[in-house]
Amino acid sequence: MNGGNQMLSVSRCKVCGCTENTACITKNGACHWINNDEDICSACTPVVEFYPEMHFYQCSGCIVTFGVEAAFEDQTSVTCPICQEEDELVDAGFGFVTITKLPNDEDEE
Repeated sequence: MNGGNQMLSVSRCKVCGCTENTACITKNGACHWINNDEDICSACTPVVEFYPEMHFYQCSGCIVTFGVEAAFEDQTSVTCPICQEEDELVDAGFGFVTITKLPNDEDEE
């Protein structure tokens, strides 16, 4: 038994938020960790491989949220894509963009 009030760290996927106890269920069964940091699950691998990690910003003037690829290290020149201002930007953190529906032939007509 664990003595004291030590908190155990729970591994969580940084894309979908699943954990060891709340795994994603795929056609191949439950997901599993694909890296040593245990922060990307097998169900999210295609998302991570296709979509880069993003640094998100919110413009309080335009009420818009947008992302800049995190690999773009010098983000000092980032401006709002709507008003072109930088004074109203608030750092909204890092994450991934997930597309939930891909267009098919019927959608393109």
